[in-house]
Amino acid sequence: MIDTHEEEIAIIGAICQEPKLIRVVERVVETKHFFYDSCRTVYEYAVRQDADGKVFDVLIAVDALKGQIQEIRNFLAECMEAVPTTANIEEYARLLRSKSDERTLREKVGMALDGESGQKLTETIAAICAELIEQRPGGGMKKLDRVMEKTYEQLFEKPENRVDTGYGKFDGLLMGMWGGELIVIAARPAVGKSAFAWSVIENAAKKSGKAVHLHSLEMEDTEVGERELARHTTQATMNNIIDRRDRSGGLYESRDDMILQDLAKAYGEAAGLPIYIDDAPNQKPSRVRTEALTRKNLGLIVVD
Repeated sequence: MIDTHEEEIAIIGAICQEPKLIRVVERVVETKHFFYDSCRTVYEYAVRQDADGKVFDVLIAVDALKGQIQEIRNFLAECMEAVPTTANIEEYARLLRSKSDERTLREKVGMALDGESGQKLTETIAAICAELIEQRPGGGMKKLDRVMEKTYEQLFEKPENRVDTGYGKFDGLLMGMWGGELIVIAARPAVGKSAFAWSVIENAAKKSGKAVHLHSLEMEDTEVGERELARHTTQATMNNIIDRRDRSGGLYESRDDMILQDLAKAYGEAAGLPIYIDDAPNQKPSRVRTEALTRKNLGLIVVD
């Protein structure tokens, strides 16, 4: 078991000495990261007092622990004695967060290994890792000169984290699509949103060489495939392709060599693109995140 006793004791001792340090700790850890009940209780009480604009001190901590442990004053005295200096409070918080996250990861992965198998196991572990990554604290305050140095260096680097839509004017307005951005395409029904999105998907896959995920909530994968075939053909129309579903003939009874050759060419062009389609109708953000974490060189995610 990963023990966080020393870090928890140090944090409680520090905030009892200097209550203003609560806000420093709060930027890094939450109540859930405390494993020991007594430390968790004091910290939770201290955070609540600070949020309410009230004073927190050792006497308040004593009141918080009443009925929970014996020798409360001795416990708090030991906490304060365990802190050589309150100057390292942020480092104590980071150590606690790191150990707590590792403990949580090990526990959840262990439970997944005991209860899951196959693809479900892979998805579960990926989701666990994604959740921990998503909850990581920020990098903290940075002096402007360091930020400017990093910014200046990036001006002369190839933008690896950028994917273009393939539409020159649109890319000029957006300055391309960058990792971490959420771009919403909104318009009234039946004006071509999905068609435009598919053009962006195809252009991104061709020009960036990166993988693209399409999560299609309305169309089945074969319907998406039909549209892609129609985009690459000059002889067969979308109506020709859709007609095969009924008894009106369509491509099933077609013996037109030009159409068949055109379709074969379209199939070859589309099949070679690094595009992946998930047509499950009731998808959740966790599923989208899991799929993304398991794909190498992913450049774009589209939800239609």
